[in-house]
Amino acid sequence: MARLAGLPGLVIKNAQKRLNQLESQKHAENDQADLFAATQPAPEQTFDPADTERLLLALETLEELDPETLSPRDALQALFDLKTRLAKPTAANR
Repeated sequence: MARLAGLPGLVIKNAQKRLNQLESQKHAENDQADLFAATQPAPEQTFDPADTERLLLALETLEELDPETLSPRDALQALFDLKTRLAKPTAANR
């Protein structure tokens, strides 16, 4: 196409050279990680019984909510309340 468009041979040659470089780089890099390759195991998580209490309180709150009757502002406030209930207590809050 470039020749048909009347581009000089040197320009076409340089473009072809650059294209070859880019394609070789693309093939040298791993385009996509192997989805079936072994991965690092997830770190063990320790269970904190206080988590259960916070989750149960949050679930109770969710069960009490009726999204059909909440105004947008009330819904936003309910989300903030849930977030507060789910937040892990810090040393300052204990």
